[in-house]
Amino acid sequence: MTHLKLSALVLALAGAMSSAQAAPVSYSFTAEVSSLSAYQNGSSSDTPYAELAGRHLALGEKLVGTLTYDASSAQFAFDNDPSSPGTNYAYNVPTFKLEYTSESGGYSFSSSDPGFANVTDTAAFDSLSLESAVFPVEQGAQLRSVSTLYFGDNSGTLFTSAAMPASINSLFPGLLAQSVLGGGITLLDGSAYFSYGARLTSFAPSAVSAVPEPETYMMMFSGLGLLGLAARRTRRDANV
Repeated sequence: MTHLKLSALVLALAGAMSSAQAAPVSYSFTAEVSSLSAYQNGSSSDTPYAELAGRHLALGEKLVGTLTYDASSAQFAFDNDPSSPGTNYAYNVPTFKLEYTSESGGYSFSSSDPGFANVTDTAAFDSLSLESAVFPVEQGAQLRSVSTLYFGDNSGTLFTSAAMPASINSLFPGLLAQSVLGGGITLLDGSAYFSYGARLTSFAPSAVSAVPEPETYMMMFSGLGLLGLAARRTRRDANV
């Protein structure tokens, strides 16, 4: 095999590996708890501090987290507004991860199920919400945790369609002012819960490496075998 053919094989292998890799986007963010309410013993009220089944959160507390998703894995679910086609769609997002923890370490959230996204694209208003729910068992209590990361734009220019966006433009003017993180935790029997809202204080892209699929490794090993064979043939031809 000539050096030219060998180089072509290397380039073809690299291209195949690149196309087989997933392409998630990842963001780091911080938020500050701006509202907090609790329900217990049949009544609910705003509170500066809430605790349930070992989890606790305080008003003004800082939350630090990451969001990762792959728009190419999003699956269309339904039209939220059939009366206005193409403006408001819902999606299941199998490749999705939302996780964050409080400054005190008393509260954390880590999605364990596929995410759910809602996208709105109209002339007057655009929005994206990314939602997740988990059902862990902690300290003997059956709990349900939910969390939603919401982005809104009153100028209606954040998105150009109601398709699941491949990325989020965190530099858009006014985006942070119209974006919030919200969630809550509840006992499955509904006897007690607390919920919170937090204003985003930062949101920026973070580096994330594409993860090769299993097929990629097979192509890689096959390609390395071909490269080794080509090298041996080159040495053999040179010695003849």
